[in-house]
Amino acid sequence: MIEIITAKPKHIPILLSFWEALSSHLPESVFPSNQAAQKERLQSLAEHVTSSSASVALLAISSVRNKRKGEQTKVGSRNLDEAVIGCIAGHIHDRPEFDTSPLGILYNLWVSAEFRRQGVGRTLVLALENQLREKGAKALQVAWRHSERENISSEAAAAFWQRLGYLHYESIAGKV
Repeated sequence: MIEIITAKPKHIPILLSFWEALSSHLPESVFPSNQAAQKERLQSLAEHVTSSSASVALLAISSVRNKRKGEQTKVGSRNLDEAVIGCIAGHIHDRPEFDTSPLGILYNLWVSAEFRRQGVGRTLVLALENQLREKGAKALQVAWRHSERENISSEAAAAFWQRLGYLHYESIAGKV
């Protein structure tokens, strides 16, 4: 059974561990960054999404993970990090030049490897979409990159998002 909860400031260490895992599995960015600066940005982002009314981060909690370990975890207990199997974040972005503003931007979707292809990512996305719509989003947007280390191609990521109704509309390139 999966439970989706809204991340609070006390969950920042959990978010950081998932986002660091996500970052470590992505290809090098066009925009170089040292590890300390990356950690600082992730910390700032986690603080923002857990405290801003225009942002939200969600955690997927599984009772299955703890049953495998012979434990029972309640949300708010100190063993919560062992039960978290995925996360996603998003925020409202005002783009007055678009008729569909404000936009809900989704990012940092990550599901633990042992729980992939079981509907956890879909459940997180749908829950976040609902929360962003409640915050006023008229449209939703997401970007993705492939992960060679996790054997997740950009085609597989595109197929995941397309099954959820997202349409590819642009490619982004960078240069330093």
